[in-house]
Amino acid sequence: MKIKPPIQAMLLMITLIVMLTLPAYAFTEPNHLQQQIERLSIELEAKRNEYRIPGMAIAVVKDDKIIIAQGFGVMDIEQKTPVTAETVFSIGSSSKAFTATMVGMYVDQNKLAWDDLVTAQLPDYQFTVDGDVLPITYRDMLSHRTGYTRNDLLWANGKASKALILKTAAKAEPVDAFRKNFYYNNVMYLAAGEAMAKLSDSSWDALLNDLILQPLGMNNTTSIHEIAESSPHISLGYQWNEETEQHDLMPRRNLNNVAPAGGIYSNVNDMAQWIKFQLNQGKVNQQPLISQQQLQATHQAQIDIASTVDYGMGWMLRKWQNRPVIEHGGNIDGYGAQVALLPDEKLGFVLLTNLTATPLQQESINMVWRHLATQEEIKETKTDYQEFVGEYHANFGPFKDAIFTFLIKDNGSPAVDVPGQTVYELLDPDETGKWYFKVTNSISVSFDLSKQGNVAAMRMQQNGMNFELPRKGYNIEPEVDTGTFNQYLGSYESKKLNGHIKALIQNHRLTMDVPNQMAFELQLPDENGFREFRIKSDTSVKFVKNEAGVVTAVQLYKNKIELVETAPKLEDTVVEALPSVNQIMELRQSKSRIKALKKNDGFELTGVINIKSSGITGQLKTQFDAKSSYKKLMDFGVFGQIITVVNKKHGSTYGINPYTKLTGKYLKQAMSESPLASIDWQNHYDEIKVLGRSEINQIPVYAVLLKQTDLPVTTAYVDIENGDLVKIKTKLLIPSVGAVGVQITYADYREQHGLRIPFKTSIKNPMMGEMEIIYHEFKNKQKFKRSVFDTRNPDKI
Repeated sequence: MKIKPPIQAMLLMITLIVMLTLPAYAFTEPNHLQQQIERLSIELEAKRNEYRIPGMAIAVVKDDKIIIAQGFGVMDIEQKTPVTAETVFSIGSSSKAFTATMVGMYVDQNKLAWDDLVTAQLPDYQFTVDGDVLPITYRDMLSHRTGYTRNDLLWANGKASKALILKTAAKAEPVDAFRKNFYYNNVMYLAAGEAMAKLSDSSWDALLNDLILQPLGMNNTTSIHEIAESSPHISLGYQWNEETEQHDLMPRRNLNNVAPAGGIYSNVNDMAQWIKFQLNQGKVNQQPLISQQQLQATHQAQIDIASTVDYGMGWMLRKWQNRPVIEHGGNIDGYGAQVALLPDEKLGFVLLTNLTATPLQQESINMVWRHLATQEEIKETKTDYQEFVGEYHANFGPFKDAIFTFLIKDNGSPAVDVPGQTVYELLDPDETGKWYFKVTNSISVSFDLSKQGNVAAMRMQQNGMNFELPRKGYNIEPEVDTGTFNQYLGSYESKKLNGHIKALIQNHRLTMDVPNQMAFELQLPDENGFREFRIKSDTSVKFVKNEAGVVTAVQLYKNKIELVETAPKLEDTVVEALPSVNQIMELRQSKSRIKALKKNDGFELTGVINIKSSGITGQLKTQFDAKSSYKKLMDFGVFGQIITVVNKKHGSTYGINPYTKLTGKYLKQAMSESPLASIDWQNHYDEIKVLGRSEINQIPVYAVLLKQTDLPVTTAYVDIENGDLVKIKTKLLIPSVGAVGVQITYADYREQHGLRIPFKTSIKNPMMGEMEIIYHEFKNKQKFKRSVFDTRNPDKI
């Protein structure tokens, strides 16, 4: 049996990842511009309705003039109060550019330098790895390249002081090497703001007001929660509940303790002044508030995020028609913002919405540029979308036997329906045949044709990967006689990957099945014997043969130059038949565990939970019965509590986040975390399939697919010897975010009360790092009051 970890803690932290009227025209413009503005307004309103945004406002600056400042929809659904250009919204993480600009102002004043150590002002904000103190600078913090990922649990409930947040964050463990990769971290921005405040014997809020807000005339902008709350113009914030098909009113989160990262409230009239300031190279009324050199420093790439996206300091950097785009979004409970600049056109805009997150934030960038920027000359060719319409099989990353659908929307736009996410509109193909997503130019699709000229497959390009999705009904044709692959088939021992790489044939192609990753199909060898991964051309393998021509090893290369590893081939072994699902259940002793659960009904587990990326440890208590009811309480002291309660019919979560009633697939997901469900797979999952054998940390395992309607597929790895669950890989569904990958490993199993319990659990997510749970005590036959599993809002009982 496994006791599933407190997933709501991961859900909360990942959710926080995402967080952070008539048109008014400033002057008379030529008819063409006026027409483009009107078309933009019409498209924005259509998108507002499509994405169920209650209200929003936009301001656009062109050539130092505000050419549009307009509200759409309502700021209060019940009162139906219209949004105007004066309506106040949270701008979330769009606040980061303000903090970076303020640091640049201090660089101008010789109060600090970008590459100064932050410990000069904050001596306790010191991070140590293997006994060495990391030389973290302002540039490192503002570009998210410290190797420390999100630790949003520290500030989420608004009660921990700034000093305590910084002191605790310094105890965190890194998820990567220093200055190697991009890891978003809000507390690093808090540290930058607090360091400036200490230099000036002031507060960051006061400095923001003095250095930027007052000089720019942003009189309706504040970073102080209480002042924003008192504004008669402040919009309510909402989140769309896809299960109830209604908007949930979201309480405003107090961000006073992390304001430099995301605490600013503003309206589009004020934010238009900020855009002018940025496009005018830091000048207001021809007077510089910051030098062009230091402002440009914030706009320069400091680290890669993806193949087409970099991060500066407070800004994300990308291209549109080969022209630089400087932008940053912002999300927090009930609000979503987007600020973007196209400097070559002296064009910029701000979009503020009262919805937690919406595709329109990213989609608005290309939309505004398309209507108002000077575009490259495009040949007038009409694409026939119909030949591409159809279903395409996806088997990569989190997608297993999933169907992507290429379709034509009612408005005539081509689009791709990504399972478990949404329908993404596409731009027409460029000269290379790539159809970019309207929401971002970092993802695109293209199509392969068969020898007969028919569409055979769709490809998806993202983060340097090129995934192949065969069209439904199309059989991939072999490129060569697959018998030529036989000499390479087998297992290769990889020390770097801590497992066996298996060479096999998939879709008539030689394929390398990499442990804990996926099966990578290979291209045919080039003249030097390199076989590129079909989805990632910078990675390739090369087989090594002895003098007799027998394959003895496989070499893994990066860019065909850097030898990553040589993995020797293992001796061939007799392949055993895979066990049936019933045999897996027998191995896991499911029937006897269910009997023990009923016999000893009333269980309580207590222990500790260590959020390694945050540097905090909390108390954990899990209570459950034999009828699938459970309650999980995580107590992090001043940082708050996270409580999840589920019974046979209902579920809820509350604490740091506001009370949320779980419904639909979210309730089903929570129910799958019950101990009964973890034992009785056959009565809980709609499909169970034994996939094969593998190895996890040198433990031989069976890989088992667990599928439940409406939920992402789970792959469970079961110990071949004793039936213990060693690891699961799945995706968590999170409102306003989508599906997020997670890996959970189990260890230190103990037999108690007829059940087999893992007393140690590790939960890993690329964005949030690792959580570790250690249980200390397991009690049985506990008598619970009926109120323990009551899912109602405790504040209203």
